[in-house]
Amino acid sequence: MKRLNLIKRRPFRRGDMDAEGNVFFCYQKNIMRDDGYFGERWITKKEIIQKQQNKINGYKKTCSKCKGEFIAVEHFYEKISSKDGFDPWCKECFLLKNRKWFMENRERHHELTASWYEQNKEKHLATSKETYRKNPKRKLVDYYRRQERTAQATPKWVDKSELLKIYEEAGRLSEESGIPHEVDHIIPLFHNLVCGLNVPWNLQILTQTQNRKKANKWTPPT
Repeated sequence: MKRLNLIKRRPFRRGDMDAEGNVFFCYQKNIMRDDGYFGERWITKKEIIQKQQNKINGYKKTCSKCKGEFIAVEHFYEKISSKDGFDPWCKECFLLKNRKWFMENRERHHELTASWYEQNKEKHLATSKETYRKNPKRKLVDYYRRQERTAQATPKWVDKSELLKIYEEAGRLSEESGIPHEVDHIIPLFHNLVCGLNVPWNLQILTQTQNRKKANKWTPPT
């Protein structure tokens, strides 16, 4: 059972602070205390001060993977649960590991991404809207980037009126059903294996949820 944060009247959440300045990190469900509550992992005020100092005093750290020594704040990702506040692997080794896993587990990655989106859809959309609200220039950059990619993938000979019909149909379905529909490129416009075209026979109408699940996936025909 989780011990409650009596001030906020809910279970403790990561980042909650107690009266001594210690910060809550997580419940330890594999540990049961004598009073019947789960164990708890707290980061002490002393640890927090030391980790903050490590960011500004030129603290150097040795990567446990490549054994290189670097200035931590420049070459390591922060990790609040670690002893010194930084990940044990340097950024280069960390990214190489992630890229290797992705290349070997593409489908699993897409499954996890789709599952996370489905479970956090409302929160993700709210966060995105707030990010764009605070950074209107970024929204414009993203918009024009998409427009540019689509324009580059549209052959000069394509009948644009046929493209428009598909987008109009997606709009009609959205209005009639109350469920957002979007136009998806069956073969993605940009992919590390293939690049599709913005042509009528490469377009399909999906619900917004289906389109998010599909993401940038493409399976070569067998």
